[in-house]
Amino acid sequence: MSATFRELSDRIGEVGELYAKRHNIARSSDWYLLKLTEELGELTAEHLLMDGRARPGPDGSGGARGALEMRRRICSGSLSSICARTI
Repeated sequence: MSATFRELSDRIGEVGELYAKRHNIARSSDWYLLKLTEELGELTAEHLLMDGRARPGPDGSGGARGALEMRRRICSGSLSSICARTI
């Protein structure tokens, strides 16, 4: 099944809302910025691993192309959700 960017963004937003309710997290504009920053850091780490400029973790994790692509999609969806909720 193929989803549009808007559909994917909406799904990510729904999961985020559920997570926030379950863990009693107040999702302020600060929270969205911090979450995006966290995802960007993870995306950067994966990029550096794939590019050979960082080492995998002690358990050998990291650097998988699939993980990088998923992080890109999540980060893009998170950014879209942030924009939709704060503008």
